Amino acid sequence: METIGPTFPAEFARLYPSNKAAAFAFDQVASKLKDDTNWNQHARKYITIHSEKSGIEYYGSESESEGGSGPQRQKKPVWRGYYELSFDVPPRDPRFGWVLGGGKYALPGDESPELVLTERKSHDNVFGRHARLFHNHSSGALMLHLEKQSFAVVDGKKVSDSTTIWSDLTHITFGALSYQLQLDGANDSAHRGRLTGYQKIHGLTVNDYPMNLLSTPAKSDYIHKDYVIKNAIGHGSSSTVFAGEHIKSGNAVAIKRMTRTRQNAGPIEREIQMTAFLGRHHSLCHLIDGMSPNGDRRGQYSRNGAFDEVYLIYSPLVTTT
Repeated sequence: METIGPTFPAEFARLYPSNKAAAFAFDQVASKLKDDTNWNQHARKYITIHSEKSGIEYYGSESESEGGSGPQRQKKPVWRGYYELSFDVPPRDPRFGWVLGGGKYALPGDESPELVLTERKSHDNVFGRHARLFHNHSSGALMLHLEKQSFAVVDGKKVSDSTTIWSDLTHITFGALSYQLQLDGANDSAHRGRLTGYQKIHGLTVNDYPMNLLSTPAKSDYIHKDYVIKNAIGHGSSSTVFAGEHIKSGNAVAIKRMTRTRQNAGPIEREIQMTAFLGRHHSLCHLIDGMSPNGDRRGQYSRNGAFDEVYLIYSPLVTTT
């Protein structure tokens, strides 16, 4: 299928329009790119447009009949496609990542975002620089950061600062425009190698990512409070240790999930107190947070049940012990 913009071997994510407003906005941008080969040379590197138009149904403002039976159902051919992120095609400033936004950018010197979502910013409630996607240097997690005064709805929740993209399929809405962000299903070691190489080439901070933390999403990942709980890295008789990430910063952490009973509630509380007392030391994992099922960050064991679970959050996530 002929496209504008090649398919890159180091592609790691695609952004697909998922509602009619986003589809019409994509069509307008695609039409401008096809009609004017000199328009927005930067943004055309991050978009793939299918070779033929396809129809999209919508309701017009005219009545179907003189009797006024309702708006007329119409079908309009539009350009379809998606936006793509690839390590082979860096953003204008790799330090800040791939910028998403809107605008015409017709004047000389205008710096468009990498992903031009719409020409009509006011109509679609999208800022010129609405958000950006980048990788956290300590965990390799893909992050979505919202610029000042802008926000997005991510999987049904309003986000006005930053959030980790922790699933291989994420629903995101910017203003009136909705999308599906799909991460590539490449194996973890391949993704890790590409990301490390990208950071070295562009002079970015390169950390030794903990090898026991998967840098790509897995079906077993889940959210608990402010953390993404990923793969298990250790087991005990009453506890399991997971690799994880802070949902807002993407920083790597160790998460110890403990089954708390009447018999071990006291020892668990003493572990919390002792670890907190030790404080921060470069040779030690330090306790940075604790969570209980009742919502208290460090709640006491409830006597109403036979057992519950407590989560202790430690940093850094060490590669060996």
